[in-house]
This record gives sequence, C-alpha cells and structure tokens, in this order.
Amino acid sequence: MSMSFSIADCASALQADLRGNDAQVNGVSIDTRTLVPGNLYVAIHGETFNGHEFVSAAKEAGAAA
Repeated sequence: MSMSFSIADCASALQADLRGNDAQVNGVSIDTRTLVPGNLYVAIHGETFNGHEFVSAAKEAGAAA
C-alpha cells in the first residue's frame, strides 16, 4: 500500500504550525538505514539512542522532512 501526504497534512493532524516550505511525503521512517527518498524522518529517542543525531544522515538519504 502506498501513501502520500503533505507536511501541511501532518502539521494539521498534530495541531502544529508548519514552519518552512510544504513538501509531499511518500512514507515514514524512524531508521536512516531503511529510509527511502521522499520519506518523513521521525527522530525518536530511547534509552540507548537519540534519533536527532541522525537528522543529517536522513537529509543526505533524501528525506522530505
């Protein structure tokens, strides 16, 4: 099943403000090793990892946001 939505859709669903430009997203990833170009990267934080450390890698891999 494919999905497509915009960052504005995400912001609206979360009752958040959109900052910057809107973009189309084709999926969601929490792991830069499996991220597909166009995915929304969600940086999660756990006891032994911090996804914020991989934001640059997500951008380089083609994350839409």
